[in-house]
Amino acid sequence: VAEARLAAAKQKLAELKEGATREERQQIDAQVEQATASLEQAERDLKRQQDLVKEGAVAQSVVDTAETARDVAR
Repeated sequence: VAEARLAAAKQKLAELKEGATREERQQIDAQVEQATASLEQAERDLKRQQDLVKEGAVAQSVVDTAETARDVAR
């Protein structure tokens, strides 16, 4: 979902940059940055939870939740 939002934001950015105001371009740039940061954070969280489940420190359900969060961020 986040990857789709990121792609949509990039497409919207390209379209709006043609006739967008400076403020609109800045807002779209910020949305792209936010979507990218959210996805990166979700991927880091998933990796951390996967490492912890291997050590037996967390339940598999925690990893499942992290995977879902990552998928939503896509």
